[in-house]
Order: sequence, then C-alpha cells, then structure tokens
Amino acid sequence: MHSSWSDGRDSIEQMVSTCAELGYEYIAITDHSPGSMASRNLTLDGVARQAAEIASLRERYSHIEILHGCEVDILPDGRLDFPDRVLQQFDIVLASLHDDAGQAPAALERRYLAAMKHPMVAVITHPTNRLIPHRRGYDLDYDRIFTAAAETGPAQGPRPASSTPQT
Repeated sequence: MHSSWSDGRDSIEQMVSTCAELGYEYIAITDHSPGSMASRNLTLDGVARQAAEIASLRERYSHIEILHGCEVDILPDGRLDFPDRVLQQFDIVLASLHDDAGQAPAALERRYLAAMKHPMVAVITHPTNRLIPHRRGYDLDYDRIFTAAAETGPAQGPRPASSTPQT
C-alpha cells in the first residue's frame, strides 16, 4: 500500500489502524522510490524515518504484522533506483517500470528480467504499465516475462519483520 509518504492519501497509522479494525493479519507499506513518476516519493533519507515510524506502530499494533517495503523503479540500465544497502533494510521489495525511457520492447523486457534476478526483489508489479482507458501499456512478450518470473521466483515473499535488519 502507498501512504502519504508517496502518492497515497492516508498516513501509515491511519492505514494500520483501519487494517487492524478490519481484522487483517498483515499490511505492507510499499511507497514509491525516488525514480517513480509519482507526485511524492520516499527519499533516501526518508527510509530511516519511515522505518522508525513503522517500528513505533509495530509496538502499538502487535497483533498485525506491518511490513516495511518499497516499490522501486527499474532504471533504464536494469538497476534498481535504491542501492542494495538501502534495499536490504526493507521487509519486502517490489520492482516496477513506470517509464519506458523511449526504449524498445526488447529493452523493457531486459529491464524486467534484470529485476527478477535481483536477490532482494520479491514482487514485480504491474508489468503492463497499462492505465485503462488512458494508456495502452507496453507491447511485451508476456509469455516470456511470466516464464522468467516462474523460473527466477521474484515472488518469494517478504522476510518476516522480526528478521529485518535495523536501520
């Protein structure tokens, strides 16, 4: 879920409180990283502040698992827009393309494939980048993308919050 730290509407506390009231077992806060085209983004220095906020909420809401994550952008060269030293601080890392950077479909596929092989990426999000009815989306070989996802296992899932390195 995106919070008011990026392009979400609500604070993390509001979202955790609502999810707890609804009886959810867990919530994943996955705000956008600096490279996204969102109106607001989680900054490099904001990661530690957000982690501290989540740690405080974990103490107050011990009956719900609060995962600290990020939706990182896959850069034109296939790297992610947060360095590994930052990514390892998250419980879950999602990787996305928000901009084709003028690249051909084959280059976009290479970007996705590179992200799928990254050891800290747990989920590839919205691979088409389609926005009905405004944006058609990428013209990719989705059979190839999904086959690679099955082979590389980017959806291995989050690390338990209790095993997260301290920030």
